[in-house]
Amino acid sequence: MDYSESQMTYKIKFIMLGNSGVGKTSITHLVENPEKDFISVEPTLGYEFISKVYQCESDLVQVHLWDTAGQDKYANMSNQYFKRAAGALIVFDITSKKSFEGCKEWYSYLKDSGEDSVEILLIGNKVDLEEEREVSTKEAQEFARQNSFPYIETSVLMNKNIQEGFQILLNKIITKLKKLEHKSANSSTQHYTSFGLQREAYNSSIVLRKRAELLTSRDKSMESKSCKC
Repeated sequence: MDYSESQMTYKIKFIMLGNSGVGKTSITHLVENPEKDFISVEPTLGYEFISKVYQCESDLVQVHLWDTAGQDKYANMSNQYFKRAAGALIVFDITSKKSFEGCKEWYSYLKDSGEDSVEILLIGNKVDLEEEREVSTKEAQEFARQNSFPYIETSVLMNKNIQEGFQILLNKIITKLKKLEHKSANSSTQHYTSFGLQREAYNSSIVLRKRAELLTSRDKSMESKSCKC
């Protein structure tokens, strides 16, 4: 079903973080198309963007989900894309201790970006490869507990807990926004409103989408010039 902009109660920006190869892009594809079977995808170069509408009780919520590349060369460039994010999904591969350590670095990048109000979900992906596990559930849960965010284990191959994890994060943010609205309604001085934050996040997402398209166009142009036929 198609919805108009005026029907949206909230417009929220999410970002995917994590090392290359942990399954961020595959998770993004399943969030967008939950009924589709898993397909192998190439690592993201730069940034990809999807938009999806959720029905949360009586509210329509438009989520802009940004999938960021996990390669080291993109880490510093990602800082500008943290801005105005309401939620972050930090993903690691349970069969890779290195990717779990990388989560701690991505979390540090996020904190250093100054976006202190971002709600976070830690995701341990590829539980279909249990026999190859290098990161225990207990270890990941402890890291999440120490930093006060939830943890969930997923499998893109089995389509396990993908939608559930996304819904956990979305519900946390909607609850926070409603509390902000209630506080603003009972305050004579409104320093900011949740609507203002939503509008900024939405406008920012449009700008970033255009930047991503420019980056993709530039990359294709460079590939074309370097190709010798």
